[in-house]
Amino acid sequence: ALRFLRIESLLQLIHHAPCATLALVHGACFGAGADIVAACALRLAAPDSRFRLPGLRFGVALGTRRLAELVGRDTALSLLMTAREFSSEDALAAGLLTEISAKADWPERVAAAAAAAAVLPSDSLTSLLRLTRADHRDADLAALARSVAVPGLKNRIAAYLASRSPS
Repeated sequence: ALRFLRIESLLQLIHHAPCATLALVHGACFGAGADIVAACALRLAAPDSRFRLPGLRFGVALGTRRLAELVGRDTALSLLMTAREFSSEDALAAGLLTEISAKADWPERVAAAAAAAAVLPSDSLTSLLRLTRADHRDADLAALARSVAVPGLKNRIAAYLASRSPS
């Protein structure tokens, strides 16, 4: 439970950072990794990246509200209820990603993102980020705490992992 609470604190720090944040994803991006992506202002992935958000399958409400605000309620419900794996293309179409780019092009894309962020004075960028993000920190932390406080967390996680293992 403490690990999940610490992850939520990290997600909040990223989401409410006073500067533009950028996630770079390649390969499998599941669970808290996908939550980190959703917490960032800019979200770029390699074409072969895969995503999954399984937390609610074992009763953990981590990053749920941020995801719903990013991709919309209906899409968030679909992704979270099924805990299905989805592709970079699906993530881009849903709004989880802002761009798909080959890893070889990342230095150029990072430089472009930094240049775009530098257009505004630092105070203006900080203000823009603050004004365009809902602040649900207490509610998100409370929802997570309630979800991990339900007895049997370790057993729920073990059952989920066992259900994912090939027979």
